[in-house]
Amino acid sequence: MVMSKDQQKVEVSNLKKVIMKEKELYSKVDLSIHDAIIFASRKHDKQYRKSTNIPYISHIMEVMQILIENVFNLNWSIYGSKGE
Repeated sequence: MVMSKDQQKVEVSNLKKVIMKEKELYSKVDLSIHDAIIFASRKHDKQYRKSTNIPYISHIMEVMQILIENVFNLNWSIYGSKGE
């Protein structure tokens, strides 16, 4: 199917809108995870894993990684990283 120039312009415009929405979504996702990590880091500052010198935040990060790899639900990942 051959599109007219006007149809092509509309199609390009629609694609640009989709791309902008995707960029906005991903930037919000990145900020949500970032905010959750900062929150958890502050809450668990100066806490260490049992009988080690490893900061407790490492456990929270491992849990978040497991959630992302196995569940891939952003809200659960953020929930897990906040330790709630």
